Amino acid sequence: MRQTTCRFQQLDPDTQEYLRGVHKAYGKRCPGIYVEGDPSPWGKVAIGVGPILILIGIIWAFNSNKDAYAAAMLLAGLCLLGGWLTWFGLRELMAGSGSRFHGNFVYFDPTHVYQVAGDEVKVVEIASFQKVAAKPTGILFALEGAKYFVPVARAARAELVERYYYAILDLEENDDPKWQKLTTADLGGVAKHMAVEGGLPISKDSANLKVDFVPEQPRNEGGGGPPLRLLVAFGSAAIVFLFGTLVFKPMRDSGNFSTAKEGGAPGLRGYLMDERNSKHREEAKRLLAAFYDPPIAKVKGIPPDPQTPVRDAFAALLESLRDAPQAVVSIQVLEQGELDGRDGRQNQLRTELADALGLYVGPTLIAFVKNPDDKKAHVEITYTPQANGEVMWKIGFRTKLDDPAVESAEFKTTSPPAAIPMALKNAIFQTIFQQTAPVLPPPPPPEWD
Repeated sequence: MRQTTCRFQQLDPDTQEYLRGVHKAYGKRCPGIYVEGDPSPWGKVAIGVGPILILIGIIWAFNSNKDAYAAAMLLAGLCLLGGWLTWFGLRELMAGSGSRFHGNFVYFDPTHVYQVAGDEVKVVEIASFQKVAAKPTGILFALEGAKYFVPVARAARAELVERYYYAILDLEENDDPKWQKLTTADLGGVAKHMAVEGGLPISKDSANLKVDFVPEQPRNEGGGGPPLRLLVAFGSAAIVFLFGTLVFKPMRDSGNFSTAKEGGAPGLRGYLMDERNSKHREEAKRLLAAFYDPPIAKVKGIPPDPQTPVRDAFAALLESLRDAPQAVVSIQVLEQGELDGRDGRQNQLRTELADALGLYVGPTLIAFVKNPDDKKAHVEITYTPQANGEVMWKIGFRTKLDDPAVESAEFKTTSPPAAIPMALKNAIFQTIFQQTAPVLPPPPPPEWD
């Protein structure tokens, strides 16, 4: 069984002309049986799904925070798939119209079966068929060593095709000279008359064929390369990808910057930490630095006193956070002596002083972490409880961990052991910053229905 599947334009010119004539006449006055195909329901599905996929790709890509290349690649893929589905749907729905669409039909002639769907054609040689049988859904050919089934939408047409081929067998065995040595086209025309009318015509000319030839051997002559639609499809996908990479990167950068500005200092730091964001880096640095102007001005605006160098060191520490990747400052609290409960007091003072300094500067502008025990810290507090209830303490600040800290003088406060953390926090703020230590506001009262 010889068969070939190709695009309509790849068929030899004689076969193209033959099929165009058959389709134009809808099989009338042709040497074979023409069966119009039912439009595929998948055409409508595809033409509906295709644009939806493209729309989903556009909406997702333009609103995604993914890398521009990833978003562009996904958009190109969805456009390629959606475009192919749309093309498939149009091809199914437009079969039979236009110069590049050649119908949706099956044509049976004495030597071949032609299954045409748009611009694709399948040609099967059945000249040596041994038996043909009409089935509810099509025609079954028994060939030499093979069987071939051709779907046919209407059972009545399938039965007509069966009668047509048995009429061909009868004519080939007929002894009447009038029906011998018929051309293939005349053989088909007479057999068609017999299948429709139930008997022989007066003469072979009674069929009055408009298409009066049958290709002896349809050929696939090739197309010299990939189909143009494939080149167009992949070329379009490449253009979409390039468009995405060129548009999404600055667009996403600007979107990230707008979101960063709404997020304050943490948002701007997040924008700067992402190396893909490049369009607004200088403005982001300027806006981030401006957040530190008020707390630095507040520290430097305290009236001069012996602790001014310590405050200047703290202001310098805040200055270093203006362009720091993370606003993280290490803090160390060290209690000297052997008084019971030392670890608990150290941890409590470190937490309470970090919270108070965060409120003083701005909770989104500075964050504190405990330093490793063997490392220096940006903020260092050392205190020694005395047996008489006095507590000797000092505090120091440094910007770079390798530099020596700028330390205050040693001060004295009085407190029972359990209240040392609270007393030292208040003493540090009163002495260094000339104000009471800020505290977290209480939570709002519950609302009762």
